[in-house]
Amino acid sequence: MRVPCRLLSVLGAVLGGAVAPAGAAAALPWTPCQPAGFECATLAVPLDRSGATPGTITLAATRVPASANPGKVAVVALAGGPGQAAVPIAPDFASILAPAIAARDLLVYDQRGTGASNPLACAALGATSGSIVDIARACSGQLGPARAFFRTAESVQDIEALRVAGGYEKLVIYGVSYGTKVATAYASAFPGRVESLVLDSVVTPEGPDSFRRSSLSAVPRVVDEICAAGRCKGITPSASRDVATLAGRLRRKSFKGSVYSPTGRRFTARLSESGLFGILLAGDLNPTLRAELPGSMRAALAGDVKPLLRLSVRSAGLENAAGF
Repeated sequence: MRVPCRLLSVLGAVLGGAVAPAGAAAALPWTPCQPAGFECATLAVPLDRSGATPGTITLAATRVPASANPGKVAVVALAGGPGQAAVPIAPDFASILAPAIAARDLLVYDQRGTGASNPLACAALGATSGSIVDIARACSGQLGPARAFFRTAESVQDIEALRVAGGYEKLVIYGVSYGTKVATAYASAFPGRVESLVLDSVVTPEGPDSFRRSSLSAVPRVVDEICAAGRCKGITPSASRDVATLAGRLRRKSFKGSVYSPTGRRFTARLSESGLFGILLAGDLNPTLRAELPGSMRAALAGDVKPLLRLSVRSAGLENAAGF
């Protein structure tokens, strides 16, 4: 969805000129990097822009410079999560956004706390026992006061810092999932600096729909796309009908069976109706899960639930469809 940002342009121009973030005046030191055609740089920004909490964040960025960029515009690609690093998938963004970067630079960076931009980590998350509340409390203590400065608001200011340091007049912001929340927050803070927004899998400012209605309504279309052009010939006459049938069975009784974890440990996995939905959602990040879904569903309908349970195990960590 493309949304022109012309409203409040006069106010945006004033704000854009008056609220340049601290520490962003120097030009980005771009150097060639991999893959071919990309350039990489880092930019140090304040941890806390109020200055009350000392420290800096080093933002890792990469770009594909356009052969000509008369408007001094960059297409900024924002990954989801929150927590997904964007730099490792910059080549995918370049492919997806190829028409948009013919006369604009592509700019991709790891948001603070992710990837190579001071990734958040704490030893408490490796705990094998204890409640999630206790683990979260311990992690909070290990991160210390810095934990307060890894929010959407800081990411918005980081984007503006990158724009200033990169010498760009305006940005086209492409956001995916959580990235759409950051994109719209940036557009709200700096409307005069946004040429347009491209929003994929939108997270609204008030947060996601607790009932996942838009995702649920998309399920028939998504699974039928998997089998388009006869790709499921000999497997199933209708993948979307199989989903509906399986969902009905799982609503009455969960599947369970013996499978192996990625570490080789045998355990009993369970799959509920929401777990089936979780496999579909996890397919957004791991396409192989979705590709194997039609055959796994047919096997389950025929009485062999193990292929579907294995998909659920593989989706753990993406949508936590099954536990060990």
